[in-house]
Amino acid sequence: MLIRDIMIDQPITVAPELPISDVVRIMIDKRIGFMVVEEDGKACGVLTEGDLVGLAAQGIDIRATPVRQFKHSPVFGVQADANVFYAYDKLVQQKMRHLVVENEVGEIVGVVTMSSFIANLGVEHFSELQRVSDILHHVEVTVATDTLVIEAIQRMHECKHAMIVIDQGKAVGILTSRAVVRLCGRPFNEWKSLTVQDVMKPPVCIYRKAFVPEASALMKEHRTRHLIVVGDREEFIDLVTISDVAHSMEGRYVEFMRSVMQDMGQDLLTAGSRNRALFERNPNAVFSLDSKGIITHVNPAAILLTGFGSEYLENKAITEFYDQECLDHGIAAFESAKNGDAKSMYLRMLVTDARTIHIFMSFVPVQVEGIITGVYAVSFDMTERVMAELRLYRLSEALQQAGEPIAITDAYGVIEFANLKMHQLFAYEEGCLIGTNLETLEHRIDGRSQYKENVWASVKDGVPYKGEFFHQSKTGKMLDLRLSCAPVHVPGAGRVDYFVNIYEDMSFRREMEQIALQSLKMETIGTLAGGIAHDFNNYLGAVTGSVYLLKRELQHMPEAFERLNKLEQITDRAASLIAQLMTFSRNEKLINKLLPYSELIEETKELSQLLIPRNVALHWQIAKHIYINGNASQLQQILLNMLKNSSDAIKDIENPMISVSLSTIEVGEKLSKRSGLRLGERFAMLTVEDNGCGIEEGNKESIFDPFFTTKEIGKGTGMGLAMAYGAVQSHLGWIELTSNKGEGTEFRLYFPMVSHEASGHPPLIQENSVTILLVDDEPMMLDIGSEILAALGYQVVTCDNGEDAVNLFCKHPDHFAMAILDVMMPRQNGVETALALRKICADFPILFATGYDADAVPQSLLSRSKTSLISKPWKIETLESFMQALLADQ
Repeated sequence: MLIRDIMIDQPITVAPELPISDVVRIMIDKRIGFMVVEEDGKACGVLTEGDLVGLAAQGIDIRATPVRQFKHSPVFGVQADANVFYAYDKLVQQKMRHLVVENEVGEIVGVVTMSSFIANLGVEHFSELQRVSDILHHVEVTVATDTLVIEAIQRMHECKHAMIVIDQGKAVGILTSRAVVRLCGRPFNEWKSLTVQDVMKPPVCIYRKAFVPEASALMKEHRTRHLIVVGDREEFIDLVTISDVAHSMEGRYVEFMRSVMQDMGQDLLTAGSRNRALFERNPNAVFSLDSKGIITHVNPAAILLTGFGSEYLENKAITEFYDQECLDHGIAAFESAKNGDAKSMYLRMLVTDARTIHIFMSFVPVQVEGIITGVYAVSFDMTERVMAELRLYRLSEALQQAGEPIAITDAYGVIEFANLKMHQLFAYEEGCLIGTNLETLEHRIDGRSQYKENVWASVKDGVPYKGEFFHQSKTGKMLDLRLSCAPVHVPGAGRVDYFVNIYEDMSFRREMEQIALQSLKMETIGTLAGGIAHDFNNYLGAVTGSVYLLKRELQHMPEAFERLNKLEQITDRAASLIAQLMTFSRNEKLINKLLPYSELIEETKELSQLLIPRNVALHWQIAKHIYINGNASQLQQILLNMLKNSSDAIKDIENPMISVSLSTIEVGEKLSKRSGLRLGERFAMLTVEDNGCGIEEGNKESIFDPFFTTKEIGKGTGMGLAMAYGAVQSHLGWIELTSNKGEGTEFRLYFPMVSHEASGHPPLIQENSVTILLVDDEPMMLDIGSEILAALGYQVVTCDNGEDAVNLFCKHPDHFAMAILDVMMPRQNGVETALALRKICADFPILFATGYDADAVPQSLLSRSKTSLISKPWKIETLESFMQALLADQ
């Protein structure tokens, strides 16, 4: 088949002096995509739709510009008697859609286009094995519906392909060069402010799994040169053009070889010099096979492909060179060709150096006088393509499965690839981010775009960008993200082609920073509290002791006695405040023991009736038989503080309600991740919920800070929730809240559960006729302490330091029944003194007294028998109880 058989004769040509505006009108009227520029009967250029796109992108006035002044496309000519396959090869090599057909003297006699090849040759013989996904155009840039037309045209000019219009990951239209030509026929002022949506064409779509002949038929049916390739969910994949379809016809070389053999009428080896040259110079590997599949002859390309010489290849079965997995398919294709039905397929072939290559082999029957005498196996080396596709697949999968959100955009910020994490982060369905500009995902402050002002300006200069700013998900959720954006350069082009964007969700890091800040606050408060607690508790101890003694003496004076009661209440509240402060700072050593937590909550239920107003509906749901290790008074105080907080929150609410529940929970993955509690462990969960005013978002981070309060001055100290937080932490637990302004608040407190173990209580003694060794560096504590112990019926000997106490005990070890030792003393502290006393008498009872740091007493010492610890200021009843327990065996 020759070019004259398929060309379009009598083509429309234009003179170089003609204004481009006239050319545009002709192209619109005739619905043609190019025009040949003719001078003296010969072609001097070709003016294409692509050229006009460049004019529009540059803003050139086509009314005043003749064709001659514009740099149009060059002329690629072909002789009318040239073979179709030669012309096709030239068209593919030059990457053109048009060829000018010339006679012997160079005069224009016609044109031939990609459409000419497709219409006259078809694509079935080779393309029946190719899918649309094999010939994708690889679109670099897409646009949104609101993109200005002039901006889209500029992108078309840069990228040399039609603009696909994307909305929510799907193609909704296409802007082609033909549409731009129509715009060029109108005054610029009429369309300069139009958006793509105003001029785009509806897309003609085809599934990526469709075969190439289907694409060719669909183009013909819709009279279009572009098809939008979509996935199974209609999401945009890529573009296929008429040129892509035409390029898929390279396999027609095989058909050409068949036609040559039919014309020859004899074996190739005895053919004329023209056909022998064609065989020998064919760029594709050709194996001549006899009816049994034995190689009878090979061309140089086959020798180059396999690495074996002709003497090694010839007289061997072609099947010897097949990979075993492909053997059956190769034999079936050969047998089919023997029966006159050409077949093509992908195979793996064994070549020199024990290598395996990927080839595309077409089996073509050879006929001599109508009789099939053999088969030609024409092969293309596909190894590089297959390996490139494999690398691309691996890279794509690696990006898709990456743990970080990743988006790849074109040079304008339009997303071409977004992995699963990226879609999850922004709450989009998979594939729906494709075609979206990153700028639309940004949460702008004062209308300013970080992308436009900082990101693009940096990366377009080739400098990677790193920064943090807010984005917004599809659901409206604010996202605090760190962006790392790197430019990717086109090899050899010197320009930035696309950007790789990696995001990091900063919310977890911010949360960790807040936890670290909270810990720092606690440490600061602890240091402050520790500095004053020791002295302050000593002073309170002296006051408490003095009040106790005065009450004993003034029982007959009711008015004075009542004032002393009030003074005692004030000192108790002061001591409680210090205790809360110490608990919050986690410097207060908890003396924990096994507790029936369910029963403790039941007891607190009775106390709560005094705290909660009667108009509040208070609901309790307490699970039975829950045990934890803890300090009963602190745990009770935690719940009372939570109830008081809820009570304050619902004071102005109609139908106020508080719900308290106690249940068990096994720590799951989500709770473990946000709390640090060990996965799979069982915890007691105390929940306190109200329908009050809720907590403002800005106050949530500070709600557990000491002295933080939203109440009026004088209405609260800001220590209730802070103490609860510290106490829960000291019990190795966790506290969290859920609250929205105006929707109430729910606190959840978690405590480690333990199995129930029974424990007994030592009997109390009745007689106090014993001598106590009281050691303290504060003179007033010695004075008041001596009087209190004497009032309780004990004899007392005092020392103001540990060294004197040890010396005294060493002289009279049998004189003393027990010692009460201040922990923090100069020269020799309470622990050192206790160890020295125990060296003299190993089972000597010791009661440590501390106004500050219980951790100063080692647990190994406290865990011994006849050893205990009491906090200052003393409650007389507590002091007496501790002493009776220690003296029980004396």
